[in-house]
Amino acid sequence: MSDKDQIMARLTELTNFISECTEKVEGGEMVDLKGLDDEIAGLCERTVALPPEDAQAVQPTMADMIARLEKLGQALKNYKDGQAG
Repeated sequence: MSDKDQIMARLTELTNFISECTEKVEGGEMVDLKGLDDEIAGLCERTVALPPEDAQAVQPTMADMIARLEKLGQALKNYKDGQAG
């Protein structure tokens, strides 16, 4: 499996994990996100090191993951705000 394919597979796995976490948080559960930021940073570094055409192929999957991270961030904020009130 090429590095691009490995990155794409891991991004897909992380995107699914992030979506599951969002659902849990929206349902009032807390989730363990320990190490997620480091893993995402590592995937970003690996993506930057790819040949340009491979990096471009990874971009839509990366963008989807980022959008899901933003949704998770909003869910966490809503959870925190609900706990404070």
